[in-house]
Amino acid sequence: MHDGRIEQTGAYQDLIENPVNMFVAGFFGVPLMNVLSGGSISGSNLVLDEYLIPLPERVHPLVRNDQLVTIGIRAEAVTVSTETQSTNGIQLQGEVEALESDFVHHVQLVHIRTGRWTYSGHCPIDVKLQIGQRVQAGIDPERLYFFDSNSGLRI
Repeated sequence: MHDGRIEQTGAYQDLIENPVNMFVAGFFGVPLMNVLSGGSISGSNLVLDEYLIPLPERVHPLVRNDQLVTIGIRAEAVTVSTETQSTNGIQLQGEVEALESDFVHHVQLVHIRTGRWTYSGHCPIDVKLQIGQRVQAGIDPERLYFFDSNSGLRI
């Protein structure tokens, strides 16, 4: 419920994996979904400041040039490393702002700042990181969520 209105119903896992809008995406999950706003569509890319995020094929027919788009990323879709990762995905450089150890899952939740955005990702717990350290965040474009910035609806 949001402002007295039902936004979406379903099983918890379905709400996590298939949110209908930014409100639902940001309401469920531990940690909450990372939200990076301020992007716009240019051809086959989402432009976030100086970063070009390639659009997955499933998104191409659903967007138009100059459309304002916000992306959502679950922390488990962000792989944090001290080295550049060899992947066909997105590589963002950032600075470690905070660390949370999850000994049960043998990972650490790394809070990162890249430009004006903060987001979280996972790194093996045995990798020694420090606050202020530069890291690489590898993101699979297929695991991104795209939302229309004006309506808040999922694209």
